[in-house]
Amino acid sequence: TPEESMKPIKLQEGFKLNLFASEPIINKPVVIDWDANGRFYVVEMNTYMQDIDGKNQRDATSRVVRFEDTNSDGNYDKHTVLIDWPVLPRMLLTTTKDKVIVRETDTFDLYSYEDTDGECKADKKELTFKGGRRGCNLEH
Repeated sequence: TPEESMKPIKLQEGFKLNLFASEPIINKPVVIDWDANGRFYVVEMNTYMQDIDGKNQRDATSRVVRFEDTNSDGNYDKHTVLIDWPVLPRMLLTTTKDKVIVRETDTFDLYSYEDTDGECKADKKELTFKGGRRGCNLEH
């Protein structure tokens, strides 16, 4: 269980370890970041290497999920899917209140995703940096 996996972790005096998210809320996490408001972001690569041939790995089913502590008690009590269409996102950078920058597989382009209407869902995608196509093997 997630709780059992925390038992062997040793902390220095004065620190504590809290589990605030695990399966099924988080699925295949690969990148994390916090924004200036303490919100926690997780990139999920839902199609990464499902089998030895990498079948369907470029399907657009990965996600960026945001966790928030809405009542300031130190626990993340709300999670929303901010972006639910990227293809194997490789990088995440939080910027302003409701904007993140993401790089997907097969490109060095960086896109900003923004929630412009406050509904906790990125509804605007904009090219931030044109880096060009990336070829070859996904992992090299």
